[in-house]
Amino acid sequence: MIHHSMIVIEAIFCLWLLASCEKPVIEKTDHSAETSGRPAETTANFVLSVKGFHMVDFDGTRSEQRLSDYCSRLNFVVYQDGKKQKGINQTSTDSDFGRVTFALSPGTYQVLVLAHSAQKNPTLTNPEKIQFTNADGYTDTFYYYGVVDMIETAKSEEVVLSRVTSMFRFEMKDAVPAEVEQVRFYYTGGSGALNALTGYGCVNSQQTVFFDITAEMKNMPQTFEVYTIPKAQTGTLKMTITAYGKDAMAIREKVLEDVPVEVNKVTEYSGSFFTDDDNEEPHEQDDNGQHSYSIQLLTEWADTLKHTY
Repeated sequence: MIHHSMIVIEAIFCLWLLASCEKPVIEKTDHSAETSGRPAETTANFVLSVKGFHMVDFDGTRSEQRLSDYCSRLNFVVYQDGKKQKGINQTSTDSDFGRVTFALSPGTYQVLVLAHSAQKNPTLTNPEKIQFTNADGYTDTFYYYGVVDMIETAKSEEVVLSRVTSMFRFEMKDAVPAEVEQVRFYYTGGSGALNALTGYGCVNSQQTVFFDITAEMKNMPQTFEVYTIPKAQTGTLKMTITAYGKDAMAIREKVLEDVPVEVNKVTEYSGSFFTDDDNEEPHEQDDNGQHSYSIQLLTEWADTLKHTY
């Protein structure tokens, strides 16, 4: 009887040793999406969408344009106190292009929507410096930046985007020679980065855009368009246009000083680039000696400033 009791005690003692050596299993919870002092985000409660563009055609009728007619990429970013919290990137091939949902805890946020057609997305970490690069290209760009206050109930917002860019259009009235392989536009005075708080450019950029000249483009006049983000409503650029042949040999170059640019306006220069034309017409002017403007409405470019070179 005593021997049997000892066996039971030893068995209990062994079980106690095993239990004391085994690490306890604790269920883990992912709090990575939480903001300090706020409850965890569990469901999508903020719907953000871009309202469709509307424009007035030349015949005076109103037509609706698809969002993809203006851009191939959309960036939706949520900031809080200047720090990026969440972001969703879309391309025009996405079925829900122009509409996203976020799960946000109660609080005040800043929301950015950026529309562009660059090869890649810009740097979006800081809303005061949204940086595009020469490698990814500069395109027509639109944005929205505003404040949203989230409370316990869900919220949905439609936003309208505004253009932040100015376009420089360069028209070659003479034919591009067969030996030309590339045309480069190098320009300073504008910005390749946007400050979403102001809607203007925020750095002094040295912007470069190359155009490859295909066989179909040779031996005929060509028109090129490049973009910048002005650092104020108006500004000026120094524009250097260079035509290259094989082995990057410069064939022709023209430097344009004090090229006027303005947000949501086109500056157009036209003339003979490869030949010296002494019979060029002077800049188009009205009766008051001012450069003439052609006005387009709403999402179309506001004005075209025409010059000859």
